[in-house]
Amino acid sequence: MEEWKLPKTGTRFARVVGGDAVAVLPILDDGRIIIEKQYRHPLERYLYEIPAGHIDYGETPVQAARRELEEEIGYYPRSLKHMFGIFEAPGSFTQFLHVYLAEGLERKKISRETDEVITTVKVSLKKAHEMIRQNKICDSKTISGILYYSSFKCK
Repeated sequence: MEEWKLPKTGTRFARVVGGDAVAVLPILDDGRIIIEKQYRHPLERYLYEIPAGHIDYGETPVQAARRELEEEIGYYPRSLKHMFGIFEAPGSFTQFLHVYLAEGLERKKISRETDEVITTVKVSLKKAHEMIRQNKICDSKTISGILYYSSFKCK
């Protein structure tokens, strides 16, 4: 983390420098979305999220997206399409997030990291929209991934 202040006002700012990351919207053949219910200690609560994680050194975003899907939910995508990219918190965080659509999912072994507390839930697109409206899904990458997919029919 870097800190600096404005010369005239003395207002302090912080910037967290972080590596880029990926998020993946996994769509089953029947059209349902796989979302994770994951414990987030800084918030002391569970959040509904799409699979996501950092891009490891030497890895491409596509490789990271495939790895995260397999690690977190136990699926490998036959099709992986880049939907969009975003800065989630540009006022304080340098990380760029690549968001992918995963289809043609093949079941594989889950290999979660030891500190991940995750269960998976399969929901229809309609149910995902309800969860967003009811603020049950309140994670920015998940909301933007679902709504982007719904709006632009990324097939």
